[in-house]
Amino acid sequence: MTSGNNCSSMGGFVAGVHPEFVQYVRRVAAMYTATLLNVTDVYQLGIRVVEFISYEGGNYLSTHKDSDSVYTMLFMLSDASSDYAGGEFMIQNQPCYWGDDQSQSHYINITVPLGGGIVFNSLCSHGVRAIHSGRRKVVAVELWRYPDVMTNF
Repeated sequence: MTSGNNCSSMGGFVAGVHPEFVQYVRRVAAMYTATLLNVTDVYQLGIRVVEFISYEGGNYLSTHKDSDSVYTMLFMLSDASSDYAGGEFMIQNQPCYWGDDQSQSHYINITVPLGGGIVFNSLCSHGVRAIHSGRRKVVAVELWRYPDVMTNF
């Protein structure tokens, strides 16, 4: 097994080619933050990262935090019941703060359905368990407290 994934950064490309997706991301984040985190001004957050990520052949992603971001969003492009086996998303099951000892964290596994997504505090330690077979594909978006990052292609 190898830690890692195949990742393609798409930040500026997505914003330039598909601005409706950027607005969709902001609406989803606004719904989540307003109802769960009591933060109502998500439109002041910029998009730091948009990535297409695929995992296959024993790949996994070690637990980590997206430390420069405020919220991370994952949109599932694969079906766990037919496209891959293994590859559960795991996330810290406790309040998340900067400087938490990840080794002492308790994790829960989440299987995100095809077409579904999750939004979480970027300071929550998270990762992906090993893929046993097939290919797991997601789009990850990270929001931060600065303007959108626009990469020139």
